Amino acid sequence: TIVLPSTKLTRKTAVSPPRSPYTPTLSVHLLGSFRVYAYEQIVTQWVGNKSKSVFKFLVMQHPAPVQRDVLMTQFWPDDTPETARRNLYQVIYLIRQALQTAVSDFPCLLSEDGAYRLNPALHLWVDCVMFETHLQQGHACLAEQDLAGAQHRFELASELYEGDLLGED
Repeated sequence: TIVLPSTKLTRKTAVSPPRSPYTPTLSVHLLGSFRVYAYEQIVTQWVGNKSKSVFKFLVMQHPAPVQRDVLMTQFWPDDTPETARRNLYQVIYLIRQALQTAVSDFPCLLSEDGAYRLNPALHLWVDCVMFETHLQQGHACLAEQDLAGAQHRFELASELYEGDLLGED
């Protein structure tokens, strides 16, 4: 599930989702500089840019699973199928290792029926999703002539905007 904060947010809560004692909370920043927080602690164990790129792709597709062949074609289009498969397995391992250091004993990344996806039980907060949500709410307020509500929603969106989506890519 994607955690949506309440409409009365401060800058701190807009960036740090509430912590759950039962399932991990991941906060993923895709606007501007890429960052991932697990329980408000930054995940720093990323090995290589490809692991970050595949993780970002899976976040953008969440909650839908992504077929292994789609990932292989997207990230290793010029490799043989066997080489692409080995590369994908290695990258999936690296993603799991990066997340494992922050979230132990919880499978953040699942493999099912030849596809990968983030665990649907994971509490996932994504800045670009919240940005879009605030923009949509702001436009809805404008349509209802609620200028104060619109201003509030647009300010929340503005606070989240730190640069272009996947700007590092």
